[in-house]
Amino acid sequence: MISRYSKYWIVIILAALVGLTLVNIFSVERHINRIMDSSFDLVKNHVAERYYRFDLLLIEKEKILDRSLKKKLPRIYELLLKENKDLSQFSPDELRKLAILSEVDEIYIINRNTVVTTTSFLPDLGFELGTISDDLREFISNIFDTGEIIVDRLNVSSKTGIINKYAYYGPLDSNYLIEVSVDMKKYLSRLHTSDYTNFLFAEFFTELSDSQVLSQKTSIFFVNNIDTFPFVGQVPKLTRSQIKHALKQGAVTYENGDKVVQLSKLALANSRLSGAESLMLYIEIDRTQLLLLRNEMLYNLAITCLVFLLMVGVASLKFFKTDEG
Repeated sequence: MISRYSKYWIVIILAALVGLTLVNIFSVERHINRIMDSSFDLVKNHVAERYYRFDLLLIEKEKILDRSLKKKLPRIYELLLKENKDLSQFSPDELRKLAILSEVDEIYIINRNTVVTTTSFLPDLGFELGTISDDLREFISNIFDTGEIIVDRLNVSSKTGIINKYAYYGPLDSNYLIEVSVDMKKYLSRLHTSDYTNFLFAEFFTELSDSQVLSQKTSIFFVNNIDTFPFVGQVPKLTRSQIKHALKQGAVTYENGDKVVQLSKLALANSRLSGAESLMLYIEIDRTQLLLLRNEMLYNLAITCLVFLLMVGVASLKFFKTDEG
Protein backbone atom coordinates (compact mmCIF):
# COMPACT_ATOMS: atom_id res chain seq x y z
CA MET A 1 0.00 0.00 0.00
CA ILE A 2 1.03 3.64 -0.46
CA SER A 3 2.40 5.16 2.73
CA ARG A 4 1.11 8.30 4.33
CA TYR A 5 4.20 10.18 3.14
CA SER A 6 3.59 9.02 -0.42
CA LYS A 7 0.08 10.45 -0.32
CA TYR A 8 1.44 13.77 0.90
CA TRP A 9 3.94 13.86 -1.94
CA ILE A 10 1.27 13.03 -4.51
CA VAL A 11 -1.03 15.75 -3.16
CA ILE A 12 1.81 18.29 -3.20
CA ILE A 13 2.86 17.35 -6.73
CA LEU A 14 -0.78 17.34 -7.91
CA ALA A 15 -1.33 20.80 -6.42
CA ALA A 16 1.85 22.01 -8.09
CA LEU A 17 0.67 20.63 -11.44
CA VAL A 18 -2.73 22.29 -11.10
CA GLY A 19 -1.07 25.57 -10.19
CA LEU A 20 1.37 25.27 -13.09
CA THR A 21 -1.51 24.48 -15.45
CA LEU A 22 -3.49 27.53 -14.32
CA VAL A 23 -0.43 29.77 -14.65
CA ASN A 24 0.15 28.51 -18.19
CA ILE A 25 -3.52 28.98 -19.12
CA PHE A 26 -3.42 32.60 -17.94
CA SER A 27 -0.08 33.05 -19.70
CA VAL A 28 -1.52 31.78 -22.99
CA GLU A 29 -4.56 34.06 -22.64
CA ARG A 30 -2.31 37.06 -21.96
CA HIS A 31 -0.18 36.18 -24.96
CA ILE A 32 -3.27 35.96 -27.20
CA ASN A 33 -4.50 39.31 -25.88
CA ARG A 34 -1.10 40.90 -26.53
CA ILE A 35 -1.17 39.65 -30.12
CA MET A 36 -4.69 41.06 -30.53
CA ASP A 37 -3.66 44.42 -29.06
CA SER A 38 -0.56 44.48 -31.26
CA SER A 39 -2.66 43.75 -34.36
CA PHE A 40 -5.11 46.55 -33.49
CA ASP A 41 -2.22 48.94 -32.91
CA LEU A 42 -0.61 48.04 -36.25
CA VAL A 43 -3.83 48.76 -38.15
CA LYS A 44 -4.64 51.90 -36.16
CA ASN A 45 -1.14 53.31 -36.56
CA HIS A 46 -1.21 52.53 -40.28
CA VAL A 47 -4.56 54.23 -40.79
CA ALA A 48 -3.62 57.16 -38.52
CA GLU A 49 -0.41 57.76 -40.47
CA ARG A 50 -2.20 57.54 -43.81
CA TYR A 51 -5.04 59.67 -42.50
CA TYR A 52 -2.59 62.39 -41.40
CA ARG A 53 -1.02 62.45 -44.87
CA PHE A 54 -4.45 62.40 -46.51
CA ASP A 55 -5.52 65.38 -44.39
CA LEU A 56 -2.40 67.34 -45.31
CA LEU A 57 -2.89 66.63 -49.02
CA LEU A 58 -6.54 67.58 -48.84
CA ILE A 59 -5.95 70.81 -46.92
CA GLU A 60 -3.63 72.06 -49.66
CA LYS A 61 -6.26 71.30 -52.33
CA GLU A 62 -9.01 72.85 -50.22
CA LYS A 63 -7.15 76.15 -49.79
CA ILE A 64 -7.59 76.84 -53.50
CA LEU A 65 -11.28 75.98 -53.31
CA ASP A 66 -11.75 78.05 -50.14
CA ARG A 67 -10.47 81.20 -51.81
CA SER A 68 -12.73 80.57 -54.78
CA LEU A 69 -15.86 80.00 -52.69
CA LYS A 70 -15.26 83.15 -50.64
CA LYS A 71 -15.38 85.14 -53.88
CA LYS A 72 -18.36 83.29 -55.33
CA LEU A 73 -20.79 83.56 -52.41
CA PRO A 74 -21.15 87.39 -52.43
CA ARG A 75 -21.57 87.28 -56.24
CA ILE A 76 -24.31 84.67 -55.92
CA TYR A 77 -26.08 86.86 -53.35
CA GLU A 78 -25.80 89.90 -55.64
CA LEU A 79 -27.31 87.96 -58.54
CA LEU A 80 -30.19 86.87 -56.33
CA LEU A 81 -30.86 90.42 -55.15
CA LYS A 82 -31.06 91.68 -58.73
CA GLU A 83 -34.27 89.69 -59.19
CA ASN A 84 -36.00 91.88 -56.54
CA LYS A 85 -37.82 89.09 -54.76
CA ASP A 86 -37.63 87.32 -51.42
CA LEU A 87 -34.83 84.74 -51.44
CA SER A 88 -37.23 81.97 -50.43
CA GLN A 89 -39.23 82.55 -53.62
CA PHE A 90 -36.51 81.30 -55.96
CA SER A 91 -37.39 78.01 -57.61
CA PRO A 92 -35.09 74.95 -57.59
CA ASP A 93 -34.63 75.37 -61.36
CA GLU A 94 -33.53 78.98 -60.96
CA LEU A 95 -31.04 78.03 -58.27
CA ARG A 96 -29.79 75.10 -60.33
CA LYS A 97 -29.01 77.40 -63.25
CA LEU A 98 -27.26 79.80 -60.90
CA ALA A 99 -25.23 76.93 -59.41
CA ILE A 100 -24.06 75.91 -62.89
CA LEU A 101 -23.20 79.52 -63.69
CA SER A 102 -21.28 79.89 -60.42
CA GLU A 103 -19.49 76.53 -60.81
CA VAL A 104 -20.79 75.02 -57.55
CA ASP A 105 -22.79 71.83 -57.20
CA GLU A 106 -25.74 73.05 -55.12
CA ILE A 107 -27.19 76.25 -53.62
CA TYR A 108 -29.32 76.37 -50.47
CA ILE A 109 -31.36 79.23 -48.97
CA ILE A 110 -31.75 78.72 -45.22
CA ASN A 111 -33.98 80.64 -42.78
CA ARG A 112 -33.32 81.40 -39.10
CA ASN A 113 -34.98 78.15 -38.05
CA THR A 114 -32.24 76.35 -40.04
CA VAL A 115 -34.89 75.15 -42.52
CA VAL A 116 -33.91 74.91 -46.20
CA THR A 117 -36.66 77.10 -47.70
CA THR A 118 -35.51 76.58 -51.27
CA THR A 119 -32.60 74.82 -52.95
CA SER A 120 -31.30 73.41 -56.21
CA PHE A 121 -31.10 70.04 -54.43
CA LEU A 122 -34.71 68.86 -54.11
CA PRO A 123 -34.16 66.09 -51.48
CA ASP A 124 -33.11 68.80 -48.98
CA LEU A 125 -36.09 71.10 -49.66
CA GLY A 126 -37.82 71.79 -46.34
CA PHE A 127 -35.18 69.92 -44.35
CA GLU A 128 -34.30 71.39 -40.95
CA LEU A 129 -30.51 71.24 -40.73
CA GLY A 130 -30.56 71.79 -36.98
CA THR A 131 -31.98 68.30 -36.50
CA ILE A 132 -28.62 66.84 -37.56
CA SER A 133 -27.09 68.04 -34.31
CA ASP A 134 -27.23 70.85 -31.77
CA ASP A 135 -23.70 71.84 -32.81
CA LEU A 136 -24.81 72.38 -36.40
CA ARG A 137 -27.86 74.39 -35.30
CA GLU A 138 -25.67 76.67 -33.19
CA PHE A 139 -23.06 76.92 -35.95
CA ILE A 140 -25.62 78.04 -38.56
CA SER A 141 -27.48 80.39 -36.18
CA ASN A 142 -24.28 82.27 -35.38
CA ILE A 143 -23.66 83.15 -39.05
CA PHE A 144 -26.90 85.06 -39.72
CA ASP A 145 -26.62 88.82 -40.28
CA THR A 146 -22.84 88.89 -39.72
CA GLY A 147 -21.59 89.46 -43.26
CA GLU A 148 -19.26 86.57 -42.59
CA ILE A 149 -18.29 83.80 -45.01
CA ILE A 150 -17.32 80.48 -43.47
CA VAL A 151 -15.91 77.57 -45.46
CA ASP A 152 -15.78 74.31 -43.55
CA ARG A 153 -13.79 71.12 -44.05
CA LEU A 154 -15.28 67.93 -45.47
CA ASN A 155 -18.77 66.90 -44.42
CA VAL A 156 -21.26 64.39 -45.71
CA SER A 157 -24.70 64.97 -47.18
CA SER A 158 -27.29 63.58 -44.77
CA LYS A 159 -29.47 62.59 -47.72
CA THR A 160 -26.99 61.14 -50.21
CA GLY A 161 -23.82 60.37 -48.28
CA ILE A 162 -21.84 62.39 -50.84
CA ILE A 163 -18.67 63.91 -49.38
CA ASN A 164 -19.06 67.66 -49.82
CA LYS A 165 -17.35 70.86 -48.90
CA TYR A 166 -19.84 73.42 -47.61
CA ALA A 167 -19.54 77.21 -47.51
CA TYR A 168 -21.90 79.59 -45.71
CA TYR A 169 -22.62 83.31 -46.11
CA GLY A 170 -24.72 85.37 -43.72
CA PRO A 171 -25.50 88.67 -45.54
CA LEU A 172 -26.02 91.76 -43.39
CA ASP A 173 -29.64 92.77 -42.74
CA SER A 174 -30.96 89.48 -44.08
CA ASN A 175 -33.06 86.75 -42.51
CA TYR A 176 -31.53 84.18 -44.79
CA LEU A 177 -28.23 82.36 -45.09
CA ILE A 178 -26.71 81.31 -48.41
CA GLU A 179 -25.05 77.91 -48.48
CA VAL A 180 -23.25 76.23 -51.36
CA SER A 181 -21.77 72.75 -51.66
CA VAL A 182 -19.03 71.23 -53.80
CA ASP A 183 -18.69 67.49 -54.33
CA MET A 184 -15.06 66.92 -53.31
CA LYS A 185 -14.51 63.77 -55.34
CA LYS A 186 -15.73 65.50 -58.51
CA TYR A 187 -13.64 68.57 -57.69
CA LEU A 188 -10.46 66.53 -57.18
CA SER A 189 -11.16 64.52 -60.33
CA ARG A 190 -11.27 67.78 -62.28
CA LEU A 191 -7.96 68.88 -60.76
CA HIS A 192 -6.29 65.51 -61.29
CA THR A 193 -7.93 62.31 -62.53
CA SER A 194 -10.67 59.99 -61.33
CA ASP A 195 -8.01 57.32 -60.73
CA TYR A 196 -6.14 59.68 -58.40
CA THR A 197 -9.34 60.46 -56.50
CA ASN A 198 -10.33 56.81 -56.18
CA PHE A 199 -6.86 55.96 -54.89
CA LEU A 200 -6.92 58.83 -52.38
CA PHE A 201 -10.30 57.86 -50.95
CA ALA A 202 -9.81 54.08 -50.97
CA GLU A 203 -6.53 52.25 -51.59
CA PHE A 204 -4.52 54.99 -49.88
CA PHE A 205 -6.07 53.86 -46.58
CA THR A 206 -6.79 50.17 -46.95
CA GLU A 207 -3.47 49.01 -48.40
CA LEU A 208 -2.20 47.15 -45.34
CA SER A 209 1.15 45.39 -45.03
CA ASP A 210 1.38 41.60 -45.29
CA SER A 211 2.36 41.36 -41.64
CA GLN A 212 -1.13 42.36 -40.56
CA VAL A 213 -2.61 38.99 -41.49
CA LEU A 214 -5.19 39.08 -38.68
CA SER A 215 -6.92 42.15 -40.08
CA GLN A 216 -10.14 41.19 -41.85
CA LYS A 217 -11.89 44.49 -42.40
CA THR A 218 -11.04 48.17 -42.03
CA SER A 219 -13.40 51.01 -42.87
CA ILE A 220 -13.88 54.70 -42.14
CA PHE A 221 -17.33 56.26 -42.09
CA PHE A 222 -19.17 59.46 -41.21
CA VAL A 223 -21.85 59.44 -38.52
CA ASN A 224 -24.36 62.04 -37.35
CA ASN A 225 -27.76 62.08 -35.68
CA ILE A 226 -29.43 61.09 -38.95
CA ASP A 227 -27.44 58.12 -40.26
CA THR A 228 -24.04 56.63 -41.08
CA PHE A 229 -22.31 57.14 -44.43
CA PRO A 230 -19.26 55.46 -46.04
CA PHE A 231 -16.00 57.36 -46.37
CA VAL A 232 -13.53 54.54 -47.06
CA GLY A 233 -14.97 51.04 -47.48
CA GLN A 234 -18.47 50.00 -46.46
CA VAL A 235 -20.31 51.07 -43.33
CA PRO A 236 -20.29 48.11 -40.91
CA LYS A 237 -23.45 46.88 -39.21
CA LEU A 238 -23.44 48.71 -35.88
CA THR A 239 -26.08 49.78 -33.40
CA ARG A 240 -26.53 53.44 -32.49
CA SER A 241 -25.64 52.58 -28.88
CA GLN A 242 -22.28 51.11 -29.97
CA ILE A 243 -21.50 54.25 -31.99
CA LYS A 244 -22.57 56.60 -29.17
CA HIS A 245 -20.45 54.66 -26.69
CA ALA A 246 -17.40 54.91 -28.98
CA LEU A 247 -17.96 58.64 -29.49
CA LYS A 248 -18.17 59.14 -25.74
CA GLN A 249 -15.21 56.93 -24.80
CA GLY A 250 -13.04 57.68 -27.83
CA ALA A 251 -12.66 53.96 -28.57
CA VAL A 252 -14.43 50.73 -27.63
CA THR A 253 -13.57 47.06 -28.20
CA TYR A 254 -16.07 44.22 -28.23
CA GLU A 255 -16.31 40.59 -29.32
CA ASN A 256 -18.45 39.32 -32.17
CA GLY A 257 -18.13 35.54 -32.36
CA ASP A 258 -14.60 34.63 -33.51
CA LYS A 259 -13.97 38.26 -34.37
CA VAL A 260 -12.91 41.20 -32.21
CA VAL A 261 -13.97 44.68 -33.26
CA GLN A 262 -12.55 48.04 -32.28
CA LEU A 263 -14.44 51.26 -32.99
CA SER A 264 -12.70 54.60 -32.51
CA LYS A 265 -13.10 58.25 -33.44
CA LEU A 266 -11.04 60.14 -36.01
CA ALA A 267 -10.96 63.89 -36.65
CA LEU A 268 -10.25 66.22 -39.55
CA ALA A 269 -7.87 69.02 -38.63
CA ASN A 270 -9.49 72.46 -38.25
CA SER A 271 -13.04 71.20 -38.81
CA ARG A 272 -15.64 73.58 -37.39
CA LEU A 273 -18.31 70.89 -37.27
CA SER A 274 -16.50 68.06 -35.51
CA GLY A 275 -19.40 67.80 -33.08
CA ALA A 276 -21.99 67.60 -35.87
CA GLU A 277 -20.23 65.12 -38.13
CA SER A 278 -17.87 62.50 -36.76
CA LEU A 279 -15.46 60.21 -38.55
CA MET A 280 -15.25 56.69 -37.15
CA LEU A 281 -12.59 54.02 -37.70
CA TYR A 282 -13.78 50.39 -37.69
CA ILE A 283 -11.24 47.56 -37.35
CA GLU A 284 -12.31 43.93 -37.36
CA ILE A 285 -9.81 41.23 -36.40
CA ASP A 286 -10.42 37.52 -37.04
CA ARG A 287 -8.98 35.58 -34.10
CA THR A 288 -9.85 32.09 -35.40
CA GLN A 289 -6.19 31.15 -35.94
CA LEU A 290 -5.23 32.54 -32.54
CA LEU A 291 -7.97 30.55 -30.83
CA LEU A 292 -6.88 27.38 -32.63
CA LEU A 293 -3.31 28.04 -31.51
CA ARG A 294 -4.48 28.61 -27.94
CA ASN A 295 -6.53 25.41 -27.92
CA GLU A 296 -3.59 23.43 -29.30
CA MET A 297 -1.26 24.83 -26.65
CA LEU A 298 -3.75 24.05 -23.87
CA TYR A 299 -4.29 20.52 -25.23
CA ASN A 300 -0.55 19.86 -25.31
CA LEU A 301 -0.25 21.28 -21.79
CA ALA A 302 -3.04 19.01 -20.52
CA ILE A 303 -1.43 15.91 -22.10
CA THR A 304 1.95 16.83 -20.61
CA CYS A 305 0.43 17.27 -17.16
CA LEU A 306 -1.45 13.97 -17.41
CA VAL A 307 1.68 12.06 -18.47
CA PHE A 308 3.68 13.69 -15.69
CA LEU A 309 0.98 12.82 -13.16
CA LEU A 310 1.03 9.18 -14.26
CA MET A 311 4.81 9.13 -13.94
CA VAL A 312 4.54 10.53 -10.43
CA GLY A 313 1.97 7.90 -9.53
CA VAL A 314 4.16 5.06 -10.81
CA ALA A 315 7.20 6.48 -9.05
CA SER A 316 5.23 6.80 -5.83
CA LEU A 317 4.19 3.16 -5.97
CA LYS A 318 7.78 2.09 -6.57
CA PHE A 319 9.72 4.26 -4.15
CA PHE A 320 7.23 5.00 -1.37
CA LYS A 321 5.64 1.56 -0.98
CA THR A 322 5.77 0.16 2.60
CA ASP A 323 4.91 -3.12 4.15
CA GLU A 324 1.73 -3.52 6.14
CA GLY A 325 2.30 -3.43 9.84
